[in-house]
Amino acid sequence: MKRWAGVGLVVVLVLAVVPLVFASPDPPVDPPAPAGPETLALFLAWVVGGTGAGVVAYWLMEQVPGLAGLGSELKRYVALGLASLLACGAYVASVGLAYAEGPVGWQGWLEALVGVAWLAVVVSQSMHARLKVS
Repeated sequence: MKRWAGVGLVVVLVLAVVPLVFASPDPPVDPPAPAGPETLALFLAWVVGGTGAGVVAYWLMEQVPGLAGLGSELKRYVALGLASLLACGAYVASVGLAYAEGPVGWQGWLEALVGVAWLAVVVSQSMHARLKVS
């Protein structure tokens, strides 16, 4: 019986040590992604997409003393206009820096800028409503 106990102990030790010896090393772990855009192109895309324009606009509304003192309804409309201007400015900058393909003709530019401004307004209002409700 002692003989089988010794064999069992050897088997358990072999089964415990072999995987440790022949195991492949852990795969490298990627560093965590940064919280914001990494490049200017990604930053401009974030602002043009509406989310960034709303975030920057509402941040400016709190940081600039003249804007922070406005009444709530006027502050809302100024924030919407500011988000639209920021998004359109980021779109023009991304086209100027060749990060995005520009529209053709004045009508194409008008349609693109109105679309970008509208997206900024809708997304910032959605964010605002979501933050107020939750």
